[in-house]
Amino acid sequence: MMNKVCEDLKVKYNNKKSISRDELYQFLGKYYENISTSSFLWMVYDLKEMGLITIGSSEMYILNFSKPKIYFKVKQADITLVQLLKKYNSKIIDNKYFNLDPFISVWDTRIVNKYIKHTISKNSIIVEVDKYRIDDVFNYIKKNFSKKYYVTKTRQLDSDHIIYESNIIYIKQLVKRAPINKKITEKEYFVTVPKIEKILVDVVVDNEIFNFYDESTLKELYRNINDKYNVNLVTLLYYAKNRGVKQQMLQFLRESLGVNLK
Repeated sequence: MMNKVCEDLKVKYNNKKSISRDELYQFLGKYYENISTSSFLWMVYDLKEMGLITIGSSEMYILNFSKPKIYFKVKQADITLVQLLKKYNSKIIDNKYFNLDPFISVWDTRIVNKYIKHTISKNSIIVEVDKYRIDDVFNYIKKNFSKKYYVTKTRQLDSDHIIYESNIIYIKQLVKRAPINKKITEKEYFVTVPKIEKILVDVVVDNEIFNFYDESTLKELYRNINDKYNVNLVTLLYYAKNRGVKQQMLQFLRESLGVNLK
């Protein structure tokens, strides 16, 4: 029965981006009589697990249907830098006294630039680590990595200088509970990549880094990625809340995707 429900749901709401709680309840009521609240919540859970819906709020669900999730891979970042960071981490995390967050998140703006029509000439690499490791990682990269990159810490940005740089590596703090790919084994030394939900928040709020994306470009990026892939807006907003920018992101989602969340 659930398979038929899913197929009918796709057909009936194929052109809609969201569905209200009441509307979904009525739709399911055509297949299951006298649905209790607990049964309804279990069905919502099943639809969420199948990737068909995302819970936008207690009263509204985002429809995903056939859109796949988007996964970035470490090899999509600058592979030479990735290998360097693995080498660095391999020496650090083997220390029995090491008790900081071992993860290093790294990504390259080229992985999202392909969803924008016009060409972006600037290439930025974002490296995020525990705040107590920033200076150490900064010094290690500056000493051992290609000189064609300008390496800087976001807390010490020299905007007058970096505006003329086309290849920049930013070292910044990795926010606790940030959505990154943690399905990384010790063999890979905890060098990983962020999830798309994290990137979508960061490119909007970190103006000092992503100043080459204007507002219309960011909206284009959001629409193109959301049209093609399953973006978990709950995860996105949870991360935005951790960063203290939830209201800013709610407004941007309304303006770019026409999605009204709370």
